[in-house]
Amino acid sequence: MEIEINFQLVFVLYLVLLIHELGHVIAIKLIGGDFLYVSLGHGPELWSFKKFRINKYFFIFMGFTGVKYKENQSKFGLVFFFLNGILFSTVI
Repeated sequence: MEIEINFQLVFVLYLVLLIHELGHVIAIKLIGGDFLYVSLGHGPELWSFKKFRINKYFFIFMGFTGVKYKENQSKFGLVFFFLNGILFSTVI
């Protein structure tokens, strides 16, 4: 019983992390930057599919959105990009 609850908790944490990273992806598309990839975990890459990566230390609840900003990106655009992950996490 205890193991089942832990797996459910891990699933929910990764789901929240993916929603958070999706907020960054949508924001970079809206401000005109290039979306490169979303990565979960830390360290060397273990598995990837198109623009999604899972890294070696997957148990570390950490995500990263690889992006490329425009050269003349406004400060508002950058703030929007960084805050949109938090906004998506709280709204959903």
